Amino acid sequence: MFNLKKKSMKKVILTLLALVAFTTLVSAQYKPSEGFTAEVNFCPLSANPIRIDYLKGRMFLGDKIAIRLGLSVNSLSNSTKVAGAALTDPIEETVNKSFVFGMFPGIEIHVGNYEKLSPYFGAEIDVAMKSASTTISNYNNVLNDKLEYTGIWSDLTNSAYTQVGFNLITGVDYYIYKGFYLGAEIGFGFLSTANKDIECAFTDAATSLKTSQTIPGAKLSNFGVNFNSAIRLGWAF
Repeated sequence: MFNLKKKSMKKVILTLLALVAFTTLVSAQYKPSEGFTAEVNFCPLSANPIRIDYLKGRMFLGDKIAIRLGLSVNSLSNSTKVAGAALTDPIEETVNKSFVFGMFPGIEIHVGNYEKLSPYFGAEIDVAMKSASTTISNYNNVLNDKLEYTGIWSDLTNSAYTQVGFNLITGVDYYIYKGFYLGAEIGFGFLSTANKDIECAFTDAATSLKTSQTIPGAKLSNFGVNFNSAIRLGWAF
């Protein structure tokens, strides 16, 4: 999120241009002066145009100030099986799991008195956590031998972490029809990531002996521009 690449920025610019071109074909508006809005990420050119892994709600305290809360939830699980050289060998099975939960409270101050356009600026706090693990049963095709990774997958991807950050944000909502809007947002802030400790444990079924090794997690910090490359698709109610 904090690595601002030229290709991604070009995608954002094209998205904004498409947004402007689309809204010129539509009339009516009706911005909320109070109440609630809800939104999802909209990626019209992707295989899954509506992304529900990130949801955001806002409560307008008036026509200028809104408090917001974003939630990000994503769960992933996959498994692979590998047969041994002999037909009598047990089948090795690898199961990877990960889970991400993020919470992003913030505040927006809307400016201007435009009929359809609602620019805003504000601030947001980022708090996110991720868990990851791999369990390999019948490791090396030996019955009931087990290899377990905690804090990362066995291919050394998908590290588990805890993240805390703070962003100054600015964005714009464009109301198309009766509270239905599209929007874009960009921010500048700080993000601290603490990767969780990695533990690798092996259980020998023949002796019931379990050995393990722990590697301390690394800590990273980023400071710079961040943005959401998707269009924000929302509605007021």
